[in-house]
Amino acid sequence: MKYRTPAVLIVLAGCVSLAPAQASMSPRVLGGGGGGVVVVPNDPMLDPSSPEARAYAAFQREKRAIARRLRVLRRRHFGSMRNVERRQEGLRKLREYTSPAALAAMTELFDREDEDVRGAVLDHFASLQNDDGDAALAWEAVHGQDAWYRDRARELLAERLDDADTTTRDIPPRVGGIIAQALRGQNDNDAVAAGRLVHALKLYGFIPLMASAQVAPRAGGQERTGDLGWIMIGRQQTFVADLIPVVSNNAVGLDPQIGVVSDGVMLRVHDAVVTVYRTELYRELVAMTTEAWGQPTDALGYDAGAWQDWYTKEFVPSLAAGRDADRPDD
Repeated sequence: MKYRTPAVLIVLAGCVSLAPAQASMSPRVLGGGGGGVVVVPNDPMLDPSSPEARAYAAFQREKRAIARRLRVLRRRHFGSMRNVERRQEGLRKLREYTSPAALAAMTELFDREDEDVRGAVLDHFASLQNDDGDAALAWEAVHGQDAWYRDRARELLAERLDDADTTTRDIPPRVGGIIAQALRGQNDNDAVAAGRLVHALKLYGFIPLMASAQVAPRAGGQERTGDLGWIMIGRQQTFVADLIPVVSNNAVGLDPQIGVVSDGVMLRVHDAVVTVYRTELYRELVAMTTEAWGQPTDALGYDAGAWQDWYTKEFVPSLAAGRDADRPDD
């Protein structure tokens, strides 16, 4: 069960342009609240009395207040409640919550509910037909707990954005921010889900980032060198390696020192490096690019540099030529 606060839901990721010529995106994290759009205080040393910090704090207060009301609604209408009319009444009341803070709270509170409730939550997000609902759907399509739930969120978002030319225009910024964050992260399941969302929405501007994400980033921490472990298969024989005289009044003795001789085979693990290949993301990338280009792309493998060269030199010109061919003559 997830208890992560979907911060990207409550932010605007700046102008994340997905023009085919772009190879990477670094969306700025912005947040809404109070009287407008402000920078979210990512820096813990930021002055807590600044307008940005106050706006973010106000959003969090609103979210907590709405979450309390939603818990009461969940307890009265959902969970073990099997009265159909009560459950339907609860589903109608859910649609009254439309603010960004409410949507952020709803993505966290209904993970254990039955499919009818969770499906209704997704339908509610889609019915808003705005950037807030799109961001909520994108978050659940990437971070949702169950496969069917992620699939449904992805389908609804694809229907919402179906008419958009996402190869050249800016997609909803928060949707792009959620996808980019997952592809750059260390969670393999989130990265794969983000790749499937890119495929469903045909966001070709994310191809270089998907190619880089095929190999999971190494976890942070102290680099270790030298022997990391060893395995020995053999026999050890003890022997008296030395005798140390021990002298006392009118007495003398010897303190034997025992040594060990090992005979066998030892396997040493020295400076090991583990590389994780996200095969499901690779298959998603190959399927999307082969479909869009009309030729197989599986030979590019996991080489991010090869994907970048292909994207810049072959795929983008191919897309441009296709658009020119489809444009009616003047």
